[in-house]
Amino acid sequence: LSRRYASTVLKPTARWRASGKTRRCLRKLGQEACLNMLTPLLLFAHAAALPRPPFRFPGANVLYQPTFVRAEAARAVTPRGVSLVSLFGWTLGGVFVADWVDSPIGRYREVAVLSGLVFRGGTLGAWASHIVVSEAAAVEAAREFWGLPAREGDIQLQPPEAAGPPRGPRVHFESGSRVVVEGWCGEGEGEARSLRPPSFTLPSLSGGLPASGGLAAGPILRYPLTLTAPRSAALLPRLALSSSSLTTAPLRAVLDAPAASPCLRLDGVDVEAGAAEEVAAGRADAGVEPARLSPMLVVLDSCVLTLYALFFAIVGLCFSGEAFVPPGLPTLQDAKEIAFTFDTCASHVVAWGVSAAASGAL
Repeated sequence: LSRRYASTVLKPTARWRASGKTRRCLRKLGQEACLNMLTPLLLFAHAAALPRPPFRFPGANVLYQPTFVRAEAARAVTPRGVSLVSLFGWTLGGVFVADWVDSPIGRYREVAVLSGLVFRGGTLGAWASHIVVSEAAAVEAAREFWGLPAREGDIQLQPPEAAGPPRGPRVHFESGSRVVVEGWCGEGEGEARSLRPPSFTLPSLSGGLPASGGLAAGPILRYPLTLTAPRSAALLPRLALSSSSLTTAPLRAVLDAPAASPCLRLDGVDVEAGAAEEVAAGRADAGVEPARLSPMLVVLDSCVLTLYALFFAIVGLCFSGEAFVPPGLPTLQDAKEIAFTFDTCASHVVAWGVSAAASGAL
């Protein structure tokens, strides 16, 4: 019996071990099993290597251009779970260019396209639909901690031309991952600055990125963004926006927007992005959710957007020098100061209305 067992079992086993093809298959299976066991550990170690919020950005240089975006263009890039705030088919968007001189992940550049004002969980804030950053670590931090749709790309900051008439900066999207910013001044360059806007905290909304587990979109997040009074600030001529045919149609539609005011430049501003909290769970369906705001809040938002449009139009005329200012009326410098005061007051009024609506007072 033992001889029969040896002849029927051990010999085939010996031949099986001698098969080179089988050895290669076993080696591959072993490598895959080892990789499957190590992948979670590697991901955990990689996540642990990233610093945790809050992120502090001291001494940053920023350009911000508010724009009026068509509501249909904004809805095309706004996920479900947030309500778009619009008036007569328009919402307030903008373009944000930043040179983060110092950050927990090193120096990098960022260009963010704000597609409109949104409301969720008692918070009213700008929605960033397209973000390009110059470092891979910034992409990972933005997506993991704040749910922002960041992608790595090339951002060129070009100084203004020495010859020719002065003009405002220009942001050109050559593609979805390459942006050229013309007319960028380093700190201490350009015109004199005398504005001193106050420090303030802005509530920001983000999230809704594609998620795992069968969800079409991840949770909606809210986080505070605090800006400390910069060392210098100025109002510049309106920033020009353009894009090439290599960009996507939704991005071109958002960028095809008139400027809502002169461009704001901040030098040496300290920014802090706080930890995000979830205000709405992920969704299994895609699409845009219609606005569900109380009537009083709709009236309040409509008034604020209307005042923004009228006031920025007047300030723009005064700033460009195309409007005649009679003696005794506010000068250009006064108009600049009033612009910052009005913007701060309007933000506080909107925040008060949102808080009252969330608490059921409206």
